[in-house]
Amino acid sequence: MSLLKFLSLVLIAVVALVPWGASAAVSSQPLVSAGWLRAHEGDAGVVVVSIDASGAAYRGGGHIPGARLWDTARLGGYVDLPGGRRAWPGDRGVTAVVDRLGLSPSDHVVLTTADDSIYSAGLAARAFLILRAAGFGDVSLLDGGTGGWVQARFPLSHAAPPAVTPSGFRDTRAVPGWIDGTARVHRIWQGHRVLFVDARAGSGYRAGHIPGAIDVPSGLLFDEQPTFDQTFPTFYAYRPVAALRSLYRAHGLTRGRTVMFYCGSGLLSAEQVFVARYLLGRGTVDYYPGSIAAWEAAHLPIRRGAAP
Repeated sequence: MSLLKFLSLVLIAVVALVPWGASAAVSSQPLVSAGWLRAHEGDAGVVVVSIDASGAAYRGGGHIPGARLWDTARLGGYVDLPGGRRAWPGDRGVTAVVDRLGLSPSDHVVLTTADDSIYSAGLAARAFLILRAAGFGDVSLLDGGTGGWVQARFPLSHAAPPAVTPSGFRDTRAVPGWIDGTARVHRIWQGHRVLFVDARAGSGYRAGHIPGAIDVPSGLLFDEQPTFDQTFPTFYAYRPVAALRSLYRAHGLTRGRTVMFYCGSGLLSAEQVFVARYLLGRGTVDYYPGSIAAWEAAHLPIRRGAAP
């Protein structure tokens, strides 16, 4: 066998191992366990960030010791969201929160929330996408969040957020091409070549969805698990990769299919994008963070009922 033929066979074998025929950059550890974090929480460069609605929630419910507070109420500067709630922060918004948290792109950032609902998990997934888009290459979600940490019987703290030195970070990157504003999403929708996927549960989908979109509720991505602690009575952990791949295949999200994920206001669809791009390695995935809130605000077509 010639060297050229041998190398060709090796290349074919490698390509065959890429899931869904995609080329998305897969974070080295997009999802880490509570056990992994416990073993590495003191390592240089590992930074835990707890995403909470306020400092009171961060202290009152308890947090992983040393975790920095990402206060969602202070992340402003959202763009492309007339009439909406939680779309995508502009460069000033990203710069402000990352600088204030003292984060550097060289850090391994581990993101956690209470993960006591799929919406809480969505906050972490959206923060993951924001940091990745800003150039952070080593970002992980804590699977099960702080609730999973508690269930593993690891300690909590009720102290104030640790003092950090601003990092001087400035977000100068353009928003990646797979994160879409309303005008571009509308053009894509008119082309009828992309599968639109609504990540809300059936009631939200039936109340009004983008015409032609199918419904794949984000709740199907998780296993809900109880804890022994009433402060964190349940937590949501992502299902195994094989189960997630089977779920998408069953809904027609197959090899070579380009998909646009959206939801009500960008949280549930962030979970889907996290799974598709970073757990399954699929590159043909777009994200519409403005979602149905921005779509309706732009007076674009809405279909009500169960039919796509």
